[in-house]
Amino acid sequence: MTYKDIFEETSFENQKADMKKQLEIGKKIEKEHNPTYLFLEDYVEKHGKLPPKEEFYQSIAEDHLKENNAYYTYLKKMEKQFEE
Repeated sequence: MTYKDIFEETSFENQKADMKKQLEIGKKIEKEHNPTYLFLEDYVEKHGKLPPKEEFYQSIAEDHLKENNAYYTYLKKMEKQFEE
């Protein structure tokens, strides 16, 4: 095994650990969508199918806007910074 192999293996293990940490953080944060989950559960129970996609997307957007009424303005700015 070369130093390069050791470095790449270590780097990959670090990436996996970082990803696992990010997923744990993300799962806690994304619980903000519990109202949407409950909406889906209720909708399926009443109608026997999923709601129209636009209604589902609107519910998620509402979750974010409850968090911050300028959520999407900030999101667009953040995404633009990632592109640079």
